[in-house]
Amino acid sequence: MLPLEVAQNPLVPGGFDVVWGIVVVVSALLFVAAFVVLIRKRELFSLTAAILWFFGILVVPVLGPLFLLLFTRGKRADRAE
Repeated sequence: MLPLEVAQNPLVPGGFDVVWGIVVVVSALLFVAAFVVLIRKRELFSLTAAILWFFGILVVPVLGPLFLLLFTRGKRADRAE
């Protein structure tokens, strides 16, 4: 009788899966953060710019959200309350 062992893929090391899991989580967090910033600071953008940023975030997975977050960093959207 063969012992029940966890089958591992000999071509892909276990650490590789962990690293890619972290990359996926970080990129998902960047997506969410970028969309929240885009919505909360919508006064900073014209409609055209907001649409371009939206598609930039979708098309360029990591750099799009990073550029948006860096671009809007420190800028305040003045709200009339």
